[in-house]
Amino acid sequence: MAQSLFASHIYDGEIHHHDAWLNIEHNRVHSITKSPVFLSQSYYSDGMLIPGFIDLQVNGGGGVLFNNEPTLEGIRTIVNAHRALGTHHMMITLITSDDDTIARALDAVEAAMEEKLPGLLGIHLEGPMINAAKRGIHFEKNIHPLSDALLQSLTQRNLGKVMITLAPEIVPPSMIQSLTDAGIIVFAGHTHATADEAQIALNHGLKGFTHLFNAMPPMLSREPSILGVALSDQNSYGSIIHDGIHVDPIMVKIAIEAKHPDNIVLVTDAMATLGSDLMHFDFNGHTIYREENRLVNHEGKLAGAHIDLYSCIQNTMALNYSFEKSLQMATRNPSTVLGLYPTVGSLKKCANANVNHINGDKITPLL
Repeated sequence: MAQSLFASHIYDGEIHHHDAWLNIEHNRVHSITKSPVFLSQSYYSDGMLIPGFIDLQVNGGGGVLFNNEPTLEGIRTIVNAHRALGTHHMMITLITSDDDTIARALDAVEAAMEEKLPGLLGIHLEGPMINAAKRGIHFEKNIHPLSDALLQSLTQRNLGKVMITLAPEIVPPSMIQSLTDAGIIVFAGHTHATADEAQIALNHGLKGFTHLFNAMPPMLSREPSILGVALSDQNSYGSIIHDGIHVDPIMVKIAIEAKHPDNIVLVTDAMATLGSDLMHFDFNGHTIYREENRLVNHEGKLAGAHIDLYSCIQNTMALNYSFEKSLQMATRNPSTVLGLYPTVGSLKKCANANVNHINGDKITPLL
């Protein structure tokens, strides 16, 4: 199908176009022109057309938690819930689990890839190779090394992109290097690593740091810890949950300034409640409660987030970052982490035609 979309303002992720036509053919961007290319036409005189968002850390949505329902239908429900909020692509995320649940999750992702489920880029395993001292709501009994069979599955099956969040102080540097060499994107998180351990991991292929500040030791004057390395290193990426709950906005600002806007990735860490009316749900036999936009377990520990990426972008703009820079942290930057830019995360020629229409606080996914 081919169509042309007129908008008074189109931002392709790098360049602003005014009173222009976004031409789409076979679900890809054909061109942006001053005149329509195709007969099928739509008009958006107000607001702006922008690239769809990309989320590297989605645990759930639409009433479904992937850990609870590691199935193709579970993934479909989660993807659809986030797409309605402007996130067109995601890495479905599995919280620290036993090998059986991980295997079921991989089966589901492979089925989704075989079906070419729109919006799913791959799987993010958050654990199980993490530090129990910084596990958060992750169950200690599920923290363990991956079996050789599962490690082999991660590289030999059709899973799309694969990310792993691990604690570099409990995983040998040689394994980080092997995972990286196999094409797996390795981030550090739920960790108590020292600065030296973090630097060694970077030297062996570590690509980034998961939800900066959360589940990490503090940065001190004589012990910068992994956090100090994460903030000061501008050759890696750092994801951050900018919901005003997980990290104080002042700390978000410090992270962006220290690490550079090109290296910060906004993530939601969204749970089952997003895109639903759920006020509580089960996770590993415990109840997670939604208190306004805060998710906590019975101990009061934060348990994922209840926020969408457009809200994260708006929160970043509230720190006096431009719309372009804030949007970049939810489009170009995560796409670059995955090695997919500009095919994903832009409206440049030949890019996937994933388009959001924004008009003030209102966001409408179009394609």
